[in-house]
Amino acid sequence: MHGGCGRQFTINREGKYCHQVKIDLEVCAKCVENRQLNQIRNTRLVACLRHAAALLSPSRFFADFYISNGWCQVQVNKNGVIKPNSTLRYRQSGGLRFGYVGGNTEIKGFHLVKKVFSDLAGLDAQLILVDNAINLGFSSYHAADLEGLPNVQLVPAYTQATMDSFFESIDVLLFPTQWKESFGLTIREALVRNVWVITTDAGGVVEDIEVGNNGYIIPLSDTGEELKKAVVKTIRHFAQFKPGDAIELPTQSITFFEDQASELAGIFKKIRFN
Repeated sequence: MHGGCGRQFTINREGKYCHQVKIDLEVCAKCVENRQLNQIRNTRLVACLRHAAALLSPSRFFADFYISNGWCQVQVNKNGVIKPNSTLRYRQSGGLRFGYVGGNTEIKGFHLVKKVFSDLAGLDAQLILVDNAINLGFSSYHAADLEGLPNVQLVPAYTQATMDSFFESIDVLLFPTQWKESFGLTIREALVRNVWVITTDAGGVVEDIEVGNNGYIIPLSDTGEELKKAVVKTIRHFAQFKPGDAIELPTQSITFFEDQASELAGIFKKIRFN
């Protein structure tokens, strides 16, 4: 049994996903800053987790990950998302609008986004980059980061209050994350607002994607070729719609806050009476 990654998020010293499925503490020992401290941390966490009546996971992927590492009392309680003010979406005139919210970092796949959109300079498409630092008075993207990217726009981070407005401003969410994530909140927030999603095969993030119906999934190992194909396929997919046509994507499997709370209450009741 283990108590989780000592560096968090199973990202190694090189900033890459470590690809362990059944965690080997000897492998971890070569990655963490302090081998002994990591052993102490793991021992204490395991002792605490053993006393839990249930271990709740936000996705099937993450539940299976913990089960494969020796935990049997794992239950899925998917994260809820806030409902949109309106689910109505219509095809806009002009080029397709692609949004990326992961920040200027390779672990979220910005290098792939830059590579693909630099190669697709001739296509009628707009790239919208969310820059969280704008709200702090500076930008995390520099001129060199945007070099070769035509028709690109930087926008500040959205809030719960402005989320609907942001997703209304894009047609497609790009989520080429480079590690296996436990859930992927942004993807669900996009889908319930009828925003198409292109994502890597990154753990919990893909569980509400219906390939070809509300998005595309590309390999986690992609170096840009599959993302490029998915972008081109998406542009072709949306070409069938005329301006003003309704865009409706399948989202029945997505959990809202009240759904999660109701399911959680049921889990607590079963634990209480067992």
